[in-house]
Amino acid sequence: MQAWPSLRTLTRAPEGPPAPEPFRWPSATGRAAGFAVAAVAGVWLSADIASGGPILAARWGILLRLALWAGVWAAAVVCALRLPRRGALVAVFLAAVALRLAALAGPPTLSDDLYRYSWDGRVQAAGVDPYRYTPSSTHLLPLREAWLWPDDAGCDALHRETGCTRINRPTAHTIYPPLAQAWFATVYRIGGVAAHHKLWQVAGLLGDLGLIALLPLALRAWGRDERWTALYALSPFPVVEVVNNGHVDGLAALLVVAALALAARRRPGWAGALIGAAALVKLYPILLLVALAAAGGRRVRSLVTATGAAAAVVVAGYLPHVWAVGGRVIGYLPGYLREEHYTGGGRYLLAGVLPVALAAVAAVGAWVLLRRLSPPRVAAAVVGALLLATTPVQPWYAVTLLAVATVAAAPAWSLVAAAGYPYFFALILDAGHTVAMGRLAYGVALAGVAAGAGVRRRRVRQASQAVADAPLGTLPRALVAGVAGVALVAAGPVAGLAAPQLSVGIPRLPVLGPSRDAYDGDLGDPFILSVTEGGATRYVAFGTGDFPARVPTAHTSDLVTWQAGPDALPTLPSWAGSDPRNALSWAPAALGVDGRYILYITLPEARSGRQCIAAATSPTPEGPYADRGDGPMLCQRDLGGSIDPSVVTDRAGGLHLLWKNDGNSVGRPTALWEQSLADDGLHVTGQPHQLFEGGAPWQGGIIENPAAIPASGGGWWLFYSGNAFNRAEYGTGAAWCAQLAGPCRDAKAGPLLATEGTRYAPGGLETFKDGKGDLWAVYDTWNRPARNGRFFCCRSLYLARVLSS
Repeated sequence: MQAWPSLRTLTRAPEGPPAPEPFRWPSATGRAAGFAVAAVAGVWLSADIASGGPILAARWGILLRLALWAGVWAAAVVCALRLPRRGALVAVFLAAVALRLAALAGPPTLSDDLYRYSWDGRVQAAGVDPYRYTPSSTHLLPLREAWLWPDDAGCDALHRETGCTRINRPTAHTIYPPLAQAWFATVYRIGGVAAHHKLWQVAGLLGDLGLIALLPLALRAWGRDERWTALYALSPFPVVEVVNNGHVDGLAALLVVAALALAARRRPGWAGALIGAAALVKLYPILLLVALAAAGGRRVRSLVTATGAAAAVVVAGYLPHVWAVGGRVIGYLPGYLREEHYTGGGRYLLAGVLPVALAAVAAVGAWVLLRRLSPPRVAAAVVGALLLATTPVQPWYAVTLLAVATVAAAPAWSLVAAAGYPYFFALILDAGHTVAMGRLAYGVALAGVAAGAGVRRRRVRQASQAVADAPLGTLPRALVAGVAGVALVAAGPVAGLAAPQLSVGIPRLPVLGPSRDAYDGDLGDPFILSVTEGGATRYVAFGTGDFPARVPTAHTSDLVTWQAGPDALPTLPSWAGSDPRNALSWAPAALGVDGRYILYITLPEARSGRQCIAAATSPTPEGPYADRGDGPMLCQRDLGGSIDPSVVTDRAGGLHLLWKNDGNSVGRPTALWEQSLADDGLHVTGQPHQLFEGGAPWQGGIIENPAAIPASGGGWWLFYSGNAFNRAEYGTGAAWCAQLAGPCRDAKAGPLLATEGTRYAPGGLETFKDGKGDLWAVYDTWNRPARNGRFFCCRSLYLARVLSS
């Protein structure tokens, strides 16, 4: 039997034990056959995932296939490590090519990012700086391509509203750094308008094969067995993310591996330049400068040299764009960080809050440097700690981790690379306990890495003669355990779908101060608009129709003394149906945008007979408002119509519309929804997201009147009304949403506000800020006792300070 190959010892402190041979294979033919079977199975799974449709169609089946593929991956890597060295590299490379070619069998399955890549490339090919305009800008209308901006039939085929686009966040500036933009421009110029998604997948394939070709060189440079190339080359993760989904993360991983190869040759300047280039693709590789400090004996000098080179590359990359567009070069990055809750506590599933996450990453970096580990191990530890601390929902962020873990011959980090998938699927497919699944997956990964490190330390202590940079534990045994753990991390939470009792980490409920009856003018479903003019703030309240006013108003300057105002919408738009008693105009909301005011209101549509949402404008806050469109802004006619609009501004300043589909009016399910608004506030963009369906007994089968505020601990609070509006059981509930696009779940078994004393049936809750920036809640109650369980007149406007959220 062939002996396990020894690894070249480098001239530095030993980091691991020699690798004994734990397995006995029947023959070389058996090893080759095992590898071939595993490779063929992997190719079949790759093609099956790529051709099986996008995640919203294939759903959990993709995750189950990935879990199966993880087991196949483990078998293939173990077999590759036992093949003759030269033959193993050829077999691994051929299998890697086949896996990636199979991933071209269909369009992207898990992501729509490459459509944004193509648009940014298109803009640059036209001579426009990619940071200057958003995709929805009218300046770029001549550049729109049919496959990115489908016609009505195309939008219908995509199950999207008329005027849709495949591009995500079309109203936001690009987030991608300059080298990524240069890559987009290059690929687009090669393929042009007609290439579509296949071009980007092929570009990812070629870049990934370049990385795989570089891995044996990097492994050899650090004295490791080149056969560890199989750990990355045969993994399902880069095949799915870099090739099928076309993510640019593969380019960043390629540059990082090249930097580690140069670091082994004591070239910190060139290595630092490559790290800087990687940071111009995806920002986080800049942290790997700390790994280059471990190269060579002069750590401080190496770090200074590498940092200087990286800084020069970053400045050179950004300077032309800063010259062209100034501060807009930052793009949507601040908004993205807020949207993904990196600035608060909602993102850090294990660390809890940002300071703890930063401290954890810094502690890991210091620890690995003090232990004088080699740069590949430092790189794997730093990137792995970053992912465990920030627990991203996007699994493709871990492609770079898998690449550096391969150079470090450290298979346990594969657990972290896999942990994002259950979290991602739970979020996209609205599993109902997303945070719990993410916490479970990343928690298992952390436990696996810690256990592997503990085993390795024991073996180091027991070994009488160590080999530099041996893998965690015994090589094949650690690999089998690690990659089997990957399958467990991927598949375990799927089985957990039957366990909705898992905690989702809902923060403490909002606290409202004492409420007071502020105005008895019968304003149902009240909304208060704060208007600041000449340094003073006044407040305009709008309410549900009360004959003879269609949208009655009231105003005040001190939130104490109110006066009735004019009807805000005295004339119905031409598309609206007859409403002689003004009984069908409901739940207004108002917003000031670009020097004018927008009133969002529920009105009857003559054509369908459904209640729909209109957007009317006025130069003054009190009105009169007029809708000049030829139809409603939003109407889910097949779901009973759309009512109860509310507008939310996200942490990045983006506008979002919340509403209810009026299903209970036609015997269909009722839900609350969210969709982005264009910058002008007059059109919805992107795709609608279902937030919440309710189902608690107190709701009586009805939920309505959504409103949302940011939660101080991360995520969003969604307020809503439940039950029939004219019954004593009517009240206000609270749900918590990990993201503004949902999903949301009830934060309390019963209502947050319920009938109490003379405060009957509190509902229609909205929020507003006063002139000092304090947040207030406004809602209505019936001010007459119930008669036969129902109310008929009249409603009071109640105010309460929001003391905490």
